[in-house]
Amino acid sequence: MDDWGISAAGFRRPGYTELLDAYEQQAKAKFGNDINLSVRSILGLMLRIYAWFSSLMWQLAEDVYNAGYVDTATGISLARIGAIIGIRPYIAAKATGELTFTGEAGAIIPAGMIAAATNRAQFVTLSEAKIGNDGTATVSARAYDVGPDGNAAAATITTIVTPIADIDTVTNAAAFEGGRNRETEAEFRARYYRSVKRVSGANTDAIREEILTVPGVQHAIVYENCTDSANTAGLPAHSIEAVVLGGQDMAIARAIWARKAAGIQTYGSSNATVIDASGNNQTVNFSRPNQVAIYVRIADLQIKPGYTAADVQNRIKAALISYIGALGVGGGVYYTRLIEQVNKVEGVTDYRLTVSNNGTAYGIANIGVSSRQTAYIDGDKVVFS
Repeated sequence: MDDWGISAAGFRRPGYTELLDAYEQQAKAKFGNDINLSVRSILGLMLRIYAWFSSLMWQLAEDVYNAGYVDTATGISLARIGAIIGIRPYIAAKATGELTFTGEAGAIIPAGMIAAATNRAQFVTLSEAKIGNDGTATVSARAYDVGPDGNAAAATITTIVTPIADIDTVTNAAAFEGGRNRETEAEFRARYYRSVKRVSGANTDAIREEILTVPGVQHAIVYENCTDSANTAGLPAHSIEAVVLGGQDMAIARAIWARKAAGIQTYGSSNATVIDASGNNQTVNFSRPNQVAIYVRIADLQIKPGYTAADVQNRIKAALISYIGALGVGGGVYYTRLIEQVNKVEGVTDYRLTVSNNGTAYGIANIGVSSRQTAYIDGDKVVFS
């Protein structure tokens, strides 16, 4: 019993059997060794009841102990630990962006009009708009459902689901971003450790870590030019460039501004304006990675008995989309890695896989992705033949 509870080794909870043994030892010490403690005796039954209730109390004590540590806390206890360092679990969110419609001048685009992307995700306009004299109108919209499926790349929302007279086409000039599922406890713990281990100061590591705390950011790379002249990558003298996949522009700009050293300029093709502590507007530049479309063709797919072709194909698509989507900025697409993902899908016996970056010329060569690009694939780009 000496090692029960809290010690230098942590917390140890005795089990039911240990508790019953302890009760029986005390009973023998009080009533003598010849006391009947069998399951058929009154005292034996009572001791077993006490041991069972005691085990519940010890379980509660262990839960209370574990609730104070990020690795073992769950639910609201885990969220409260995060709040100590200023972070909370991300809730599920819908992607947002802007849709551009074309049609007859004066035609009304009602709030609630639905458009769809190539991956079948649907988007709803948030306010009413009128087609201008130039034949176009741009209106804010958000995904119909929460989750990452609503994070649509530019020019992929092209279907009008609810036809309106005199409205001809729809598209999104920029990507829809910010859609995510509710953060899992494992994801929250990983973000917690990134936050407490965040590099201090204003170097590129610290800036990157700050950007990665922005909701929706999937990947980030920060480049710098410490010299007195522009470098071969195009960065001006004494500047930084953050290449960021996902996340809202303003939140990313604030993260960069919070870590950037004074006197160092920001560089990139995107920007947002933040207000500093003195009330001044500060333009923060950064870049978005260009997308490299990846097409995968799977021919002669053979599956094991008991599996359906449609189910196996859907799981292959999901595996490839998940893998390529996690490569991040600058992550090249290696042919053998694609084979590995398909081989992990249950029910697959044999197949021939080829890959392409244009949907026309397929082969088995790796597809390079530069430091300012990211690989992209969706369900329509995985075809079976």
